[in-house]
Amino acid sequence: MPVQLTLVLKASPMYNPYLRERDGTEPVKGFDQNAQRSSFLLGEGERMEMKTSFKGEIPVLSISGRIIGESASAMKREMDKLIKQSKGRLILDLSEVPLLDSSALGAIVATLTSVKKMGGNLVLFNPQKAVQKVLEITRLVSIFEIYDELEVAAASFDR
Repeated sequence: MPVQLTLVLKASPMYNPYLRERDGTEPVKGFDQNAQRSSFLLGEGERMEMKTSFKGEIPVLSISGRIIGESASAMKREMDKLIKQSKGRLILDLSEVPLLDSSALGAIVATLTSVKKMGGNLVLFNPQKAVQKVLEITRLVSIFEIYDELEVAAASFDR
């Protein structure tokens, strides 16, 4: 006799940093699309912050804190916004990033792929030793231009 199985799937709400509440208390402070400086709460007092500045006409997205999990999505949205505004040019400052995970690497590689299709470029500026090691182990150093000086990174767009 055939057995009938019923599969019940519970849909979990999609993460939205603007609406999510942490432990039922207050909304998570998320990234504000209109702000020049935004922060993204990761967990117990940990925070990833993003700050946008310009070197000439080229946007510099400076990240501080760990880029892990959900914060990689916020970083990707910000990079996409800046790429559109700058016609495919962006400097990603990783000098204050002690750690990034595979979702962060995926977001950075996806952004590089889209800017290359636009005829632009995404360059990395001054990654910390641990981040540099991750880039070496994953062999991403072969696809990214990495600079230690901001002026040189900005000048690379003129070539």
